[in-house]
Amino acid sequence: MNDQNTSTRPWHLRVDAAAAVDPAGHIVAPATLLVRFDHAPPASPIDPAPFACRVLSPHHADALPPAAARLDRRGHLLLPGLINAHTHLDLTHLGPAPQARGDFPAFLNLVRASRATDPADIARSVRLGIRLSLAAGVAAVGDIAGSVRGSPELTPLHTLASSPLAGVSFLEFFAIGTREQAAVDALHAACQSLPPARRIRVGLQPHAPYSVGLAGYLASAELADRHNLPQATHLAESPAEQEFIAHATGPHRHLLESLGLWNDTLARSIASGRSPVQHLRAWLDRPSRSPRLLVHLNQLSDDDLAQVATSGSTAVYCPRSSDYFLAHESFGPHRYRDLLARGVPVALGTDSILNLPDQALGHALSILDEMRFLHARDRTDPMTLLRMGTLHGTACLGLPESAVRLIDPKGADSRPLGVIAVRITPGDDPLQSVLQRTESPEFLCIGNSYA
Repeated sequence: MNDQNTSTRPWHLRVDAAAAVDPAGHIVAPATLLVRFDHAPPASPIDPAPFACRVLSPHHADALPPAAARLDRRGHLLLPGLINAHTHLDLTHLGPAPQARGDFPAFLNLVRASRATDPADIARSVRLGIRLSLAAGVAAVGDIAGSVRGSPELTPLHTLASSPLAGVSFLEFFAIGTREQAAVDALHAACQSLPPARRIRVGLQPHAPYSVGLAGYLASAELADRHNLPQATHLAESPAEQEFIAHATGPHRHLLESLGLWNDTLARSIASGRSPVQHLRAWLDRPSRSPRLLVHLNQLSDDDLAQVATSGSTAVYCPRSSDYFLAHESFGPHRYRDLLARGVPVALGTDSILNLPDQALGHALSILDEMRFLHARDRTDPMTLLRMGTLHGTACLGLPESAVRLIDPKGADSRPLGVIAVRITPGDDPLQSVLQRTESPEFLCIGNSYA
């Protein structure tokens, strides 16, 4: 795809594959994909370029226009580009942290002590995360732009905006105790000069209930509605969070006291025995015109499950992160299947590279590996996993469902964010084969239709 033809006429690439699948449940096997670029082909498959594609069975391929180039991927399954609904690209430079496995307070201390704070270093870390995401077949992200020195940080947003990825850069903020109002005021100021939404939109990330007071959450909701910004938060993630919200004790209180943030107003707002989800009930019950993502949800009672289901939120589950923190030992198996049964969209995320296995970097930020993890552990249905890795992350990141639709049942063109190819075992069910193997995906093309 490095043809230097500068013609303004459409340019066609034909890909012959074992099968093509999309999250609507459409399957074509074997499959021929025709990609039509509006102009000359991109120099690289990960250079965004406007394209449309059409998937047909080979015996209908004669109806396709002649292609300028052909790829043989007959040992591969074609899929739409994947969506990582929750990640921290600015922490990528730290690498995996097996030493903090199962110790959430130690993990937070590691992040606070080691994360990049200089804009140039932050940008380098985000660029590394972008490269790893593309190597894993990810076309869109819900990235958390970590707060630096208590202020929203725009470097990850600007770095992502110059990349092939689509999605949202969530501006993380902390607003609790003695600094709650000052932090809310800083957030208001940051929202007055946000760039226009293109491939990367801006979102708001009240960090977590142990670092943002309820007033901070409600201020975030008001700003989100005013500026049409999606929101995300870490919620019900760890036993330390549960202890802090229910009893005002534990490592989170100790940290706030050491930073001079603890005060009587904060003490009166917690320690009522409630769960983190119930603690945020006023925020969750507040009608919202913009998407809201609830990340982790490792601790969910039946009442919590009902609260999430009626809130209109998207749940984001990071399976390998949950396993890293041994959440199942504290709270039992994650209830993502109960959420799905209640009609709650459950998208997949990787969280940061720190809580991922210490393995080849090409697998570090892989949504496909999150899908593989759940398939191996829970025998989760392959099509359900594909929807969790694609479709369920669209609306919460401001993307249409067409961004992950690869196949039109009537043979019409589609315009997905991207197309990936993954090797399969001949003769096996193609989607299940992808989940049972270990190879990384290969991007065939990335579009810019959603810029």
